[in-house]
Amino acid sequence: MSLISKGKRLGDPRYGVPCFGAISILCTGFLLLVGWKEYVRNIFLLILLSFPSWEDWQHLMVSDVWSVLIFISGILFVKHSFYTLLISYGILSTFWSLIFIWKKEAVGIGDVLISFAISSWLAPLEVLLFLWSSFAIGGVISIGITLIRGKQEKIPFVPFLSLGGIIAYVWGKEIILWYASIL
Repeated sequence: MSLISKGKRLGDPRYGVPCFGAISILCTGFLLLVGWKEYVRNIFLLILLSFPSWEDWQHLMVSDVWSVLIFISGILFVKHSFYTLLISYGILSTFWSLIFIWKKEAVGIGDVLISFAISSWLAPLEVLLFLWSSFAIGGVISIGITLIRGKQEKIPFVPFLSLGGIIAYVWGKEIILWYASIL
């Protein structure tokens, strides 16, 4: 669920998004200084996705500001063509439309916005891997929580979207090539 659409913001604005954004930039700068240029994008995305994941885990809501930050950083870091983004967003739009038709309460608008932001970092086939891995991991964890607690309850989905996004961004090409080779 989106916090701005609900008219609320989480946390104290003096320590919220500006603080987490500064931490992400400082960590990225440190990695550049120590010579880990090939890992900077991966770690920057990991750090950036950790904050909305934590926020969703704590409050079952996530601020729209995270979606904007992740989207803008994806556009700046990863130079996809307009058509690549259009295909990726077409895949996501179709997927979320089907989910909405199937079960309206399944996910919130914050989850949808974060997924669109994450996909700005991914190629179209990686978007499919991102969705599959997010739902697979989220499903396994949800089943585990239900078995342990004995009742079904709401779980935050942004952490699983973040994990699926990291998997697709860091290892997506290798996983897709491996899968294509066994077909």
